Order: sequence, then C-alpha cells, then structure tokens
Amino acid sequence: MIRLSHAAHARPVLGALVAGCLWGLGAPALANPALQQGRALFLGSEAMPARSGTGGPALPASASRCSNCHSAPGVPGLGRAPVTPDAGSAAGNTSFGPALNSALMLNAQPRRGGPSSRYDAPALCRLLRQGIDPAGVVLAAAMPRYVLSDAQCLALWTLLTSDL
Repeated sequence: MIRLSHAAHARPVLGALVAGCLWGLGAPALANPALQQGRALFLGSEAMPARSGTGGPALPASASRCSNCHSAPGVPGLGRAPVTPDAGSAAGNTSFGPALNSALMLNAQPRRGGPSSRYDAPALCRLLRQGIDPAGVVLAAAMPRYVLSDAQCLALWTLLTSDL
C-alpha cells in the first residue's frame, strides 16, 4: 500500500517537472499561431507557390520549401553543405544558404557584396516576392520568388526573429 501511495504522489510531481521542462524549451512560444504557421511554411507543410528567380514554370512545393537550403530558430535545415562563407558556413551549420535567425535579420551587415543593411518584415516580404534584399541587391536565380500573403510573410518573419 505504501508503494501505491508513493507512486500516486509521484505522477503529479513528474507531470509538473515535464511541464516545467517544456516551458523552458519554448513550448509557450510554439503555441503562437504565427510562429506555428511560420514553421509550417518554412518546412513546406504549408505550401508557398514559387518560381525560380529566372521566372519559368512553377516549382513543386518540395523544391521550394525554405528548409531545403536554410535553417531557422528551432528548425534545422535538411543537411546541404555550405558552399561559401557567405552561405552559412558558421560552425555546425550544414545549410546551403545562410542560417536565418534574428542576428542575421536584424543586425546591419554587408550582404552579397552590397552595403550594410538589416531586415524588417516588409524587407523580408520584398526579398521573398521579388528577390531584392534591403540594400537593393538582386538575389541569385537559385533563390525562389514566392507568391505569399502578407499574413504568411509575417508568420515567416515571426519564426526567423523568434530565437527559439
């Protein structure tokens, strides 16, 4: 009987411990609908129609998801090796493109040979839709051009600046 009583008291304590760990890992942040949508867009489970930077036919969703080339806060890339120091060769990053996070987005820094610039939500939307970065530099054709709503763009912005 003592063991049963002891086990019954252990369950609530264990539950509280697990809840505390999840809180520390950002579980409340994951409850944010914009963050959830941003993650779904980034991973490709919510489609974003896209074309290559040269125009051409629409790309299949599996070819245009962000995670094919980038990692993001709490979302690893799919393992492509970096090709240049400018393309995310920081220690531990195995993305083809730069790791997308608040430091990259919000800090002024030279990009693609252009002047120092930083992103805000409208600048990210312009980059995704038109392939033009905040300094006016046109991205390479390898970066898809997306057809996405303002809400989708804001959801991606929320994910990329979340630092989960």
